[in-house]
Amino acid sequence: MKYLFLLFVLTMTSCSTQTKDCSKFKTGTFKYSDNNDWMITRTDSTQIEINEKNGRTLKSSIKWLSNCEYVATVTDVNSSVNDIIGKVIKVNITETDEETYIAYAISDEESLEVKMIKVK
Repeated sequence: MKYLFLLFVLTMTSCSTQTKDCSKFKTGTFKYSDNNDWMITRTDSTQIEINEKNGRTLKSSIKWLSNCEYVATVTDVNSSVNDIIGKVIKVNITETDEETYIAYAISDEESLEVKMIKVK
């Protein structure tokens, strides 16, 4: 009986969901885990993405819908590809740990999952 109770307790603790701490990722400087060319700086209301390889910048306004979900609207780009101005991207942070988070981003054209690393 002791072993059955121990097995039950171990099963319940291993199945518990992890809590997300999205608040520490609302602002700061970030990089994509799979593409170190882009540096992202986010405040509570703006985000600037800079491609350090080619100098391209992308500026967006940020509206937080909840602690782990925001909408980014592209407001400016410094390239001839300006047809993305006004593009809306909804981002949902799905997992967090000490220095990284995983987010699911969706727009009218595409959806993708990204892993971000907090630099500062």
